[in-house]
Order: sequence, then C-alpha cells, then structure tokens
Amino acid sequence: MKLKERYKRFRVWQFTPVHYSMDMERHRCCNCKYEFQGNYCPKCGQKADAGPITWKSIRLGIMNVWGIGNRALLFTVAQLLLRPGFMICDYLNGRRQVSYPPFSMLVLVGLFTYYLAQLFDLNLLISEEEGVFAFSSLSAEGGVVSLFLSWLSSHFDYASLFIFSMLSLPTYIAFHYSPRNTRHTIPQELFIQVFNATQFLCVSFLCSVALKFDLLPVSVGSDIVLFVLLPMTLFVSYRQLFGYGCWGTLWRVVMCMLLMMVCIGMFYSIGFVLNDLVVGGDVRTHLSLLVFLLFVFCITSGFMTFVNIWSMKHRRSRSRR
Repeated sequence: MKLKERYKRFRVWQFTPVHYSMDMERHRCCNCKYEFQGNYCPKCGQKADAGPITWKSIRLGIMNVWGIGNRALLFTVAQLLLRPGFMICDYLNGRRQVSYPPFSMLVLVGLFTYYLAQLFDLNLLISEEEGVFAFSSLSAEGGVVSLFLSWLSSHFDYASLFIFSMLSLPTYIAFHYSPRNTRHTIPQELFIQVFNATQFLCVSFLCSVALKFDLLPVSVGSDIVLFVLLPMTLFVSYRQLFGYGCWGTLWRVVMCMLLMMVCIGMFYSIGFVLNDLVVGGDVRTHLSLLVFLLFVFCITSGFMTFVNIWSMKHRRSRSRR
C-alpha cells in the first residue's frame, strides 16, 4: 500500500476511530429472563454474551481493575497520541463511552510512568534538577511553596496537572472564539487540560526512553526537548480541537505558553507574599512583582480577546459572502 493511501486511511480513522455493530440475534437474559435483541439487556443492562465463569473471566476481572481489560485505557492513550484534539472534542461533545475517565487515567498513567522511571532510572523532565520544571530547585525560598513543590517532585501526575492547570485560563482566553468548540466553558477547559497533562506524561515518558537509550542526538538535552515537546503537543491538540489554521494556532500557543509562565510566576508570588506575612520578610518586593505580573496578564489577555473577537467577526463576514 502506498504511503499516500495509508495517510488517507489514517485521516479517516482520526475522524471516526470507532464503529459500532448491533447483534440482531435473540437472547434470553440470564439475570432477569427478559428476551431481547442486541448486545445488552434493555431491562437490567447485563451483557448478552454473559456465560459461565472461566479462567478468562478471572483474567479480565483483574485487568478491568486497571482499565485494561476493556481496552478503554490503552485505547484512550493511543488516541491521545495519534488524534488528541479530535479525541478531546469527541469527549466534550458527549462521545464518552469508549474513553477512559480522564482523572483516573491521569493517576494511572502517572503511577505507571513513576514506577517505570524508578525501575529504569529515567528522567521524566518534570522533576529532574536540571529540567525546566525543576520543582526542587525552584523551592529554595518560602516554606509553604517549598513543601508544595517538593511534594510535586515525587508525584508526576499531580505535577503535570499543576503545570497544565496554569494553562486553563490562557487557553480559555486564546481559543474562546475559535471556529470549532466556540465559547467552551471553564469546566470543559479543565477536562481539556487533564487530557493534555496525560498526553504530555506519555510523550515525555517516550522521549525519556529515547534519551536513556541514545535514540536521540547526544547534544539534545532535556531542557531543549521539553521546550520542543510542550509546544508541539499543544499545537497538535489545539489545532485539531479548535479548528484554527497553522499560523492561527501557532501564535495562540506561543501566547498561551507566555501567559502560563506569568500564571506560574503569580502563583509563586502569592506563596511568597503569604510566607512573608507569616514568617516575616520584605512583603513589598513580592507584592510589587505580583502586581506587575497581573498587569502583564491583563494587558496580554485584553489584546488576545480583541484579536479573537475581530477574527470571529471577519470569519462571519466572509461566510455571508
């Protein structure tokens, strides 16, 4: 098969990854004795093919505890790697039957990557002392902030969620008037960032394996990889999810990254101000930094909102023509 044909089949799969079939044979439910056609009993909900318990039932029961037996976890992770934006769009629009619950998936993926990182001595790029998200090195000042960041250093799932939670408000501002999923809400934005955090954990784990076994150039360090990985994953997800073109998605992703850094700076400033009020210190230094960052956030957000409203009106005027 030619490469072009494979790409076409892959694009078709990205839009319609799941096909449902209906069993038209008549069944008699073992639970409520109701006769029906289909895969599940409409009266009690039991599966039509429920039979005697075998060794396969024991294996599937153990695997279902981790969400593997019904292929939902592995299937959802595969979708996050191959069609992240389309998968998140399906989840927001109600197609959730084949998707694993996002918060549970983030915890399981975090545990999985953590134990594998400990086993093979991998650097997951969000807790390394030389990495960009070096929480231990950022916690030299401030008691409460230091305890919180040191706790994040050993909890990869919550650390990833903390990083991407700082992207919630910038993404909401930058893509609120997008061509696809227009005017999405803040609760939807939180679910988007949970999926993004899980996707980034998987991608950073794969990249860490590549760095460990020298599958990438030796000159590439974890900082450079992380600076490339995070914008790339956001670009792919946001372009599929919100429907902007390449340049429209690119500059919005860059602005989201900048606003995320501002939000993280405001988080540190608030923690340091509270620490100065409790322990004692120069409150004015951190308070002035907080006010400056808040001013930068407001100015940048206002500019992005103005551009997005103008582009939305421009799209509407072109569609009327």
